[in-house]
Amino acid sequence: MNDHLLRILLATASIIISLSAGPSMAASLDIEQASVRDFIQRMETEHGLEPEAVRAVLAQAEVLDIVLERISSPSEGLPWDRYRNIFITQARIDGGVAFWEEWEETIASHAMVHESIRNFLDGFRWGSHTMGMLVSVLGAKSTFYPDSRNLSSPELMELHIARLVSKVATVAALCYRHSRGLPYIYPDASLGFCENFLNMLFNAPNTKYEPNPILVRALEVLFILHADHEQNCSTSTMRGIGSSLADPYSSIGGAAGALYGPLHGGANEAVLKMLMEIGDVKNVPSYIERVKNREVLLQGFGHRVYKHYDPRASIVKETADQVFEVTGRNSLIDIAKELERIALEDDFFVSRKLYPNVDFYSGIIYQAMGLPVDMYPVLFAIPRTAGWLAQWKEMMNDDEQKIARPRQVYTGYDSRDYVAMGDR
Repeated sequence: MNDHLLRILLATASIIISLSAGPSMAASLDIEQASVRDFIQRMETEHGLEPEAVRAVLAQAEVLDIVLERISSPSEGLPWDRYRNIFITQARIDGGVAFWEEWEETIASHAMVHESIRNFLDGFRWGSHTMGMLVSVLGAKSTFYPDSRNLSSPELMELHIARLVSKVATVAALCYRHSRGLPYIYPDASLGFCENFLNMLFNAPNTKYEPNPILVRALEVLFILHADHEQNCSTSTMRGIGSSLADPYSSIGGAAGALYGPLHGGANEAVLKMLMEIGDVKNVPSYIERVKNREVLLQGFGHRVYKHYDPRASIVKETADQVFEVTGRNSLIDIAKELERIALEDDFFVSRKLYPNVDFYSGIIYQAMGLPVDMYPVLFAIPRTAGWLAQWKEMMNDDEQKIARPRQVYTGYDSRDYVAMGDR
């Protein structure tokens, strides 16, 4: 679109803005003298719209039709509020799309890691737990970026956030490949985030790996559902370390260490082990009785926050069925569904508000996709990095934030007489 037509569109739209004050004002304006710059500035100031987003909307033929219709028949058709809302909503959509595309490019551009990371990983024994390696590498990355300690610069903070969101997937894939004795696969900037991650996991130098779109989408769903979940153990750790103004890499390393624990990031692994222990659908009733007798735990049920059905669990359950259409049905899913059916009907579990949580089905999906158990907490850490960083950034921008220092209440003796060492 040439500049002349764009000026006409913008000037015409400025008349529409004026119609909110009545048709007479619109009639008094001269289109040739309408200020394009003032209009863009007004939309940016009053509605928070990016100038490029405004131009993008005004360049659309349907917007021009609305504008011309309103000018020619100011007393007919939709009221101005409807036109304004259409304009603002579309501009925000276009602006959001532009931002998202730019963000995707930024993340893709930071996927590569320094070659020294490979040397660092080579120091780990073959077969080392991937999460242990990930925790170490994330903390060590602060030494690669000395300016990450400069938390007074918003630009630098954004840069390191983008680096961490991008590189955590690359590092995770490198850890997996090292633990299996496989050659490293470099990131491919032409692929999407999850598609690229699967490529780095499963590709081979002499083959062309093409991730199945259904599996890519399943991984996207799981990553979205695991991205953030209020003040859990690892998030509190992230904020606690970050409150000392430690760099984000050190803070992320600590948060990942908290996630490493079996009560947090290893919960879906515990579910998988339980299902394999049950072994067959016919054994579910007897296992339920053992749970009631407190002989064993029912893994993947109950949540500190959700006292009813975890809304994430139903999405993961549906995703599992889609994955099995590609990979073939995993017999563990039948055991899981039977466990869920009995538990949801049994007053022992209902009265205790024990419902399936997000970990109940996710491990089955990862297993079906060919991912080993030691990767499960790593697969949790990749999307949760975005949540950790969001919490960290919020804290860094809080003027009232101080270093974390939880209160400790002493419950010991009020007073004691000193006893000599030889008399103790």
